[in-house]
Amino acid sequence: MWELDCMLGEAISNCDVFVDAGSGIGTSSAYHARRYRRLRVVGIELAAERSQAARELFEAAGMRNRVEFVVGSFVNEGVWNNHVFHRGDERVCVWLNAENYVKEDGLMLSFEQLAERLIVQPGSLIVSTEKLFRGKTRRAPQDGCPITLRELDLSWKLPGYNLDIFIYTRMADEMRGG
Repeated sequence: MWELDCMLGEAISNCDVFVDAGSGIGTSSAYHARRYRRLRVVGIELAAERSQAARELFEAAGMRNRVEFVVGSFVNEGVWNNHVFHRGDERVCVWLNAENYVKEDGLMLSFEQLAERLIVQPGSLIVSTEKLFRGKTRRAPQDGCPITLRELDLSWKLPGYNLDIFIYTRMADEMRGG
């Protein structure tokens, strides 16, 4: 987490909402809630018992009001509309530890499609442990505003462990015009 922070700290702090997609008991949510106090933090977890455990841990740590834990799927558009997007123009940073989900049929494709529709504000980030979007350039669906999805691939080689991180950034593409 620290290495990513060194590289992405400014980009994350320019976002409005941090979303921990598949939050489990809230480890990543806790880190980002403490590190970026201005961000609204939302943890989305399918398993009700893990989400409840996260709420209890945050309550015990005196951080109950810092993070909203939602029981639901991170590919459910209603979850995003009801808990992430309050104004509709938020810049979002999504943390997706995707190695747990890649074997679930169609789940990552569903997330990609959802992200293309909803995470459209320039400055938004998606940080994933798996490659998404197949490096394609996409256009935002609203107002015909061209949006480029840029990918950065990082690798950490630690003794007995390799970690690949893919970072996708929404940037207004002024070079192509409308």
